[in-house]
Amino acid sequence: MEHNKDNRHKSDPWWTEELTLMRKIINALRIYQRTTNYNGLREKRKNQYHDGKLQNQAAIKREKFKS
Repeated sequence: MEHNKDNRHKSDPWWTEELTLMRKIINALRIYQRTTNYNGLREKRKNQYHDGKLQNQAAIKREKFKS
C-alpha cells in the first residue's frame, strides 16, 4: 500500500516549532521516572519535569489564544 503525503495528519494551525521543541525537552525530562537509586536526584529531576510541563501547558494555551 502506497502512502500519500496528502493523507498525513494535518497539524493544528496554532502549533509551532517552538512547541515541538518544548515537547521534546519535556519528554527528555521524564528521565526522573527511571531514577531509582538516588532519591535526591529523582526529586530534583521530578521538579524540573513538572516545572517544564507547566511552562509547556502555558505556552500551548498562549498559542491557542493567539490563533
